[in-house]
Amino acid sequence: MNTIFHSASFMRRLSEGSESKIVVYAICALSARYSHHQTLKATLPPERGKIYADEAFRLLHPKLVIPSLETVQACLLLGQFLGGEGEYRTKHIYVGIARLHAEVIRLWEIPDDLPVVAREERRRTWLTVRISYQWSATDMGTEPIAVPCSQLSLPCVDDFSFHNGPAAGLQEGIGPTRPQYGLWCQMAGTLEIFDKVTCLLRQLSQRDGITFATYCSEAPLLAQQLRQWADNLPETLQYSMSNLQTLSELGLGRTFLAMHIGYHHFYQMLHFPFLDVSVAPGSTQFALGTSFFRDGALKCKNSANVVSEIVQTASTRKDCELLCHLYAHITVVSSCVHLHTLLLGEDGEELTMARERLLLNFRYLMILKAYWPAVDRSAHRLRVFQNLCRDSISNPFALDNWMARFLTEPTSIIAEREDTQIAIPPADQPQISTLSQSTKDASGIAITTDTADLSSEWSLNTVPGFDSDSNMFSLLLNDRDLTTEDLVNNSLEWLLE
Repeated sequence: MNTIFHSASFMRRLSEGSESKIVVYAICALSARYSHHQTLKATLPPERGKIYADEAFRLLHPKLVIPSLETVQACLLLGQFLGGEGEYRTKHIYVGIARLHAEVIRLWEIPDDLPVVAREERRRTWLTVRISYQWSATDMGTEPIAVPCSQLSLPCVDDFSFHNGPAAGLQEGIGPTRPQYGLWCQMAGTLEIFDKVTCLLRQLSQRDGITFATYCSEAPLLAQQLRQWADNLPETLQYSMSNLQTLSELGLGRTFLAMHIGYHHFYQMLHFPFLDVSVAPGSTQFALGTSFFRDGALKCKNSANVVSEIVQTASTRKDCELLCHLYAHITVVSSCVHLHTLLLGEDGEELTMARERLLLNFRYLMILKAYWPAVDRSAHRLRVFQNLCRDSISNPFALDNWMARFLTEPTSIIAEREDTQIAIPPADQPQISTLSQSTKDASGIAITTDTADLSSEWSLNTVPGFDSDSNMFSLLLNDRDLTTEDLVNNSLEWLLE
């Protein structure tokens, strides 16, 4: 969410007392969990943001019928908070309000008389509305409503300048002079493809939807669109360790990894149904040839491997941390691919790599669990998937409605499949948050602008409970006497405890 605000301008408004209190409290609700500030150390990270969120909700509610840029940004921030709490229905409501408010004020229209920084904050807020709404609608299993979009409404200021430069020095790059480091602008190019991928998976899963043969004919077209998007990236934004090094030094490492993990997630989702397809003589699948499905499965595994590589980098590299709860679902899907390899594969080298990548994924999920309550729900899906792989009666890759929802709905509550014995733990009934201490004056909630707290670098060692988790990770990774089955069971128990 820091992509919405110009950092220097936000900090100036904060010090002057002119920044929206709703927005400030909403930002604190998200960021307090990562803080090293003395006043928060006695509170567990997942609990730290609630008092700030409650105050933000209290201040926002009287303004829900008064659309403004402030209410759009506040609803987006609070929607993100609610998603991390596992309140996915309420999250969808607030993201929906953000979209409706944005439409009322026609946020995609960029007035010429505004300063460059204000124009760019409108663009970035509108893009965040589009991204958040599309993910939220997918999570609810509904078709997202088309929203206005034009080239002029996309971010036009270089990401490096926007996050590091003064407001007076910002320049808009439009048309052939697009910004050199326009990562968020590039990410916008995947939104339509993402919508098509999830729609195709949903259609395959429905009784009156498309046949698997139709899926096999349309999936390669979407894969081609994804590859074309990746191929058309500027050379400086292509996925490589040298580009990551350059961009992380500019403070854009997180955005760079976020862009590429999204791309590979869409790719692994699209090819997931090809992981295990029975090719019987005389069938439609047989006409396509076994190499078609083998190639599809390989593409799924390759993208799942890159996801693992990215989360490993995000866990260990300075200025590359991906600590948002949304990445848990991407990592769970990648982990399911590795689980499939471990439980059903036969190639020794492939099994060794799958073992290592699965454990690295689990270590990353342990990091996210330390901050976000919703991650536990995502992780429990792995146990269900494990049982599906082990069940010789059912084919877990027959893409029924359950599997489609498993792939496309990151935080929704999915009822267990009929042939599954392990249920995903039920969530508490989601409720719209209200101020639990409504009589408390807002000034009683500590908000500090002391930057000394922010100077402490995040690292694995700052994650609560990391020492014990690291020891277990090492044991599982290095114990070669463990059978594949024992490894999977022990690692899942470690993750889900």
